[in-house]
Amino acid sequence: MNVSCKLFDLGRTAVSAAVFAGAVSLSMAPLQAQAQGRVLAPTFSVLAGGQLAPLVFEVAPQLDGTYRWLGELNTQTYTMRVSGSSQPDPFILWSVAVTNTSAGPLGFGFMFSQPVIDGPYNRVTNGFSGSVTDLAGDGASVTNVLNSVSLVPGGLVPGSVMGGNCAYPGPNTPTFSGPCPAGGGQFGPAINAVANLNYTSFSTDLTFTLSSFDSASFNGAVVLDATVIPLPASLPLFAFGLVAGFAAWRKRLS
Repeated sequence: MNVSCKLFDLGRTAVSAAVFAGAVSLSMAPLQAQAQGRVLAPTFSVLAGGQLAPLVFEVAPQLDGTYRWLGELNTQTYTMRVSGSSQPDPFILWSVAVTNTSAGPLGFGFMFSQPVIDGPYNRVTNGFSGSVTDLAGDGASVTNVLNSVSLVPGGLVPGSVMGGNCAYPGPNTPTFSGPCPAGGGQFGPAINAVANLNYTSFSTDLTFTLSSFDSASFNGAVVLDATVIPLPASLPLFAFGLVAGFAAWRKRLS
């Protein structure tokens, strides 16, 4: 846990340089996409209560090849706001915020998929963190929280699976908010070696169950890269510097 927190803190200080360097190396992505004739925009799948949620995303391509996306939905039983950015050269930054206004616990699922260019790649890094808010002060929980990464070809990366339960029994002060993981920090980062291949796409998913009349939010990142250097390397700084930078970006937008 200490190593993870140090990586996250270092990422905060390194984010500007990392994002700038990444933008320079990724600036040719739109031209490459035209040359290859491939559709490189991300795709999404969202579930609420075991059913597909009618969430419509606005996807905005950027000049450097990044896609920024946002979707918002209000129903009688839940509300959600999903945002993020991704790029085919390749990373995904994601953020979800939901409120359960139904009479009982409600399950949610989110999948973000991004086509990939170039390669080969042989390492994937992922991690996330969040919070749960007790709106009524009668206790709040978010359970069965799971995040993972899958590659095409190859399927699920077993070492990427992480998560847990975060519970704050009442009574609490209304709108009390506690971190998830419950002890603070983050889930991960998980750094996994994968087969050295030219992958066509990768995806990350998040699932959880939220207690009634409560809200939860999560932010995460996944990066696919190629490396021949030992694991205490620059990628975790880049990946989780992006998480810190993305969180700051979201605050400026809200």
